[in-house]
Amino acid sequence: MKLMTRPYTLLVAASLSFTLLCIDVSFGQWRSLGAVDGFEKSKNGLIISARPAQIQITVLSPDVIRVRVSTDGHFQPDSSWAVIRQTLGNQSFSVTETKNELKLSTTRLIVRINRAPCRMIFCDTLGTVINQDEPSKGICWASPGEVGVWKTMPENELYYGFGEKAGSLLKNGKMMSMWNSDIPAYRADTDPLYETIPFFYGIRDGNAYGIFLDNTYFSWFNMGKEHPAQYSFGANGGELNYYFIAGPKPIDVLKKFSALVGTMPLPPRWALGYQQCRWSYYPESRVREIASNFRTKHIPCDVIYLDIHYMDGYRCFTWDKQRFPDPKTMVSDLAKDGFKMVVIIDPGIKNDSSYWVYNQGLKGDHFMKYPDGRYFIGPVWPGPCVFPDFTRSETRSWWGSLYKELVETGVKGFWNDMNEPSVFEVPTKTFDLTVVHDDYGLKTDH
Repeated sequence: MKLMTRPYTLLVAASLSFTLLCIDVSFGQWRSLGAVDGFEKSKNGLIISARPAQIQITVLSPDVIRVRVSTDGHFQPDSSWAVIRQTLGNQSFSVTETKNELKLSTTRLIVRINRAPCRMIFCDTLGTVINQDEPSKGICWASPGEVGVWKTMPENELYYGFGEKAGSLLKNGKMMSMWNSDIPAYRADTDPLYETIPFFYGIRDGNAYGIFLDNTYFSWFNMGKEHPAQYSFGANGGELNYYFIAGPKPIDVLKKFSALVGTMPLPPRWALGYQQCRWSYYPESRVREIASNFRTKHIPCDVIYLDIHYMDGYRCFTWDKQRFPDPKTMVSDLAKDGFKMVVIIDPGIKNDSSYWVYNQGLKGDHFMKYPDGRYFIGPVWPGPCVFPDFTRSETRSWWGSLYKELVETGVKGFWNDMNEPSVFEVPTKTFDLTVVHDDYGLKTDH
C-alpha cells in the first residue's frame, strides 16, 4: 500500500484498462447447479451431489458456515493463504430432510438447501431469511473455469467493505475487481487497486452478515450493477469457496472474520504517533534538516521514513555511501532526538552478479521462474529484477535474515512497497501469469 504518489513516467495512468483481466459476467455463458441427487453427512457438515458438481457445507461455529463447490466433483487440495483456522466454536449441527429440501441447523443458523434446483438459503433460528441464492441462477460455472454465485438483493439491503476501494463507502450498484494493482494517482472510480480483500458486509434493517470469498484468482463482485435485484461474485478460476458469517451486528461479523483470517500483532506505541513520509528524503543532511525543523517548530513527530534513494542504486538492503556515509551515526543521533527510522524495502532484486543479495538468492534457489526453469525478470526501480518466491518457507526465512544489518544500524521499521507485486510493464504491470509459485509444493501459476 502506497503512502504517497510518485511522479514516475513508467507507470500508466490510473484509467488504464486491464484487458487481460476483464471477465464477462453476463449470464448467457453460465451453467447453474441442477437438482440434488444425493447427500451424506460429514463430521462437520454436509456433502451434497448435484452432478457433475459437489458442494461441501461446513460448520465452523454456530454462526459461520463455509460453502465450497467443485464443479466437476473433484475438489482441489484444501489450502489457503488467508484462513488460519477451520474451527471457530461449537461445530455441532443437525440435519433434517423433506421432499423439497434439506435443512442443516446450528444454535444460530438454519441453512436450507432446496433440492430442485440446488439453492441455498441462510436463515436465523426463527426462520427469517438472512441471505439466499437467486432462484433462477444460484451457484454457476462457465468455460474455461469461471465460478460464481448469484444472490437475491433486497431493495433495502446495503453493502460495505471490499478492502481498499476508492469512491463511496456504500457499494450498492458497483462492479468491483480483485487483483492487486499498483495504480498511482487513482481516481474515485479507479479499480482494482493495491490490495485484495474479498470480504463485505450486507446490512438490512439493522442486522448484518458477512461474506468472505477465499479464491486467489482474479475475482469480481457485482453488487447490483448488472441487475438491481441481484448481486453476484466469483472468480475466473479455482473453486467457489466462501464463508457466510452471521451477525446480527457488524462488530459480531468483524470478530468472527478476524478469528477466521487472523489479526496483526499489536504495533509498538510509537507507531501511533505522527510519522513523516514522502518520496524522498536524501542525502543525510536533508534528513537531519527535516528532523531539526520538527523540533525547532515544536511539531510532534516520532518517525521519519527513507524512500528508495537511501539505497545503492535501488538495491535493497544496501546504503548509498555518498548520500548516507555513516547511517548508524545518523540513526543514533536521530534516536537521541526522539525519532525512529523506517526504511523502504521492495521485492525486486536487481539482476546484478556483483550484488550480494542477488547471488545469495541464486544460490538458495529463491527467485521466481517460468515453467521451463528460466528466471522471471521484470523492470522495477533498479532496472531488470528477479523476485523472491515468498510462498516457499525457505525463501521467507532467507529474506528475513537480510534485515540483520539494517536492524543493527538502528532501523526500527520497514515499509513494504511494490508488493502487489508490481513491475513497470504495460498493460498488466504484474508478473507473467505463467510464472510458477511453490505454493506449499502445489506449483501454482501466478
